[in-house]
Amino acid sequence: MNDIQKYSVTGTLQIRSDVSSEFAHKVFKMLCNKQDLMAIRKEIIENEKAFSNDYHNLLKQLFELVFESDLSSEKKTDCMLVISKGMELHNMIVDKEINCFTALINLYKII
Repeated sequence: MNDIQKYSVTGTLQIRSDVSSEFAHKVFKMLCNKQDLMAIRKEIIENEKAFSNDYHNLLKQLFELVFESDLSSEKKTDCMLVISKGMELHNMIVDKEINCFTALINLYKII
């Protein structure tokens, strides 16, 4: 129900499946550069349109970026477990942004 409301804000149902991965790259880079967590959260909130407010897909893209990154094997596996937990909780949590951000906090601590 929430997804239907999200995709019909303009009064017409518009489901985008071509969400750009550029924003996920930006968030991952901010995490790797250890930018301030509040600045990262602000960036995400202010740019929800950049990823169609699709936090589940953002987490999925971050999972792929971690997998392809040059992080150590141990950090990669820890990060991927954190992201998969966020994806698992996605459908059980009312506030998707908070769920995503808590996963990012945990990623920040690992990276």
